Amino acid sequence: MRCGSTYTLHELGDGPKFDRSYFATARAKCLYQVYLRCPTLPLALESSWEGHKWAFAKRCSEYWKKNTGARFLQKVNLLIATLGVHYEEHADVKAKLPPQVLKWLKANQNKFDDPRAFEDFVVDLQVWLPTSMMNLPTG
Repeated sequence: MRCGSTYTLHELGDGPKFDRSYFATARAKCLYQVYLRCPTLPLALESSWEGHKWAFAKRCSEYWKKNTGARFLQKVNLLIATLGVHYEEHADVKAKLPPQVLKWLKANQNKFDDPRAFEDFVVDLQVWLPTSMMNLPTG
């Protein structure tokens, strides 16, 4: 899989057929491509990354419905913008963003050039895990 692919809102699940499984697969591929360009995760987060990624890719459409593609892309663009210089080839990505996305980022971005942004993103994905995965008895 090559890095640098561009996804459209429709490919990520915008529209009336938002709950199709191939949209979840496209969202997971998009997240994987972002992962390839981000700083390395600590071992504890690295081991949970796959589960968190798939939970988010599959379950976000349950909440965002017809706006899934747009909301998903906003989250990814915000992550990349927050990482800034810590995201590989950040300048190339930023140059490809349309003016309306840049305007949205300017209004919604709180942090800049944060090396821990991807770690925080992965930790925050925990809320997308099903409850049954969070309550495993171990003793």
